[in-house]
Amino acid sequence: METPDERLLTAAEFASEVNLSDRQIRRLVRSGRIQAQIGDDRVARIPMSELARFRADMSVRPSGHSGTPLSGRTDTMATYVRADGHRSDMSADSFVRLHERALALLEQERQERQVAQNSAIQLQGQLQNLQHTLRSYQRALTENAESLAERESLRIAAEKQVEEATQEREVIQNERQALLENLKLAQDKVSWLEKRFNRLPRWMRRWLDVG
Repeated sequence: METPDERLLTAAEFASEVNLSDRQIRRLVRSGRIQAQIGDDRVARIPMSELARFRADMSVRPSGHSGTPLSGRTDTMATYVRADGHRSDMSADSFVRLHERALALLEQERQERQVAQNSAIQLQGQLQNLQHTLRSYQRALTENAESLAERESLRIAAEKQVEEATQEREVIQNERQALLENLKLAQDKVSWLEKRFNRLPRWMRRWLDVG
């Protein structure tokens, strides 16, 4: 643990001591491989004790190995740019898991899209069936309407014929009534003539009979 009067180094100062870039040092600070203090100004300051520990780690790394010391950790780091434009570090395992998660989400989206397309095809088929049924109903209604119109026309024609027959019957009855009246008048005239004939003298009746 650092003492209160222990000197604190900036990332640039620490980097110059270990012959690394300040960017690499800030990355190691963010990953926790180098212990640092973050002040109110959001600037990381590294105790001198971390410099000694870090140099010790560098001195025991395998020969022929180049790169930043990993302080006993064996997982590699991957750098990516976040949506806000800042760079962030993660281990290779985390990057693989994130990549697998992204692939799983893409596959899920593809399956959901396929299900939606299948549903759309089914709905389109149902819509076509409904349209066919609707056209059938429309044809049936048209045929029924034509049949009803024909029946109505026949009914009107029949009523007209009945009306004409009724009028003709009335005319015949009127003519019959007139003939009956004329016949009665004729009968009355015959009766009157017979009565007048019977009133004539006998010789005149004989003469008329002879005539």
